Amino acid sequence: MKTFNSLDINFRRAFKQAAKQGTVKFTVEGIKDDPDSIYPMFEVSNNHVTYYSVQRQESVCITDKELKAVIY
Repeated sequence: MKTFNSLDINFRRAFKQAAKQGTVKFTVEGIKDDPDSIYPMFEVSNNHVTYYSVQRQESVCITDKELKAVIY
């Protein structure tokens, strides 16, 4: 388990590394509280982290937000 204070390059690299070994279990403060849930849908690229907001019916970029995240 590794905790991050933002969704910066360190989070994105760790996420991609974990994804090489299969499904990534993670949480993002205030957005995804259950590591076993697949909702909401997230996309993690080299430069951005986005998730699909059902309320807004669009993808929301959260790359620069100060959100705590945990990769299990």
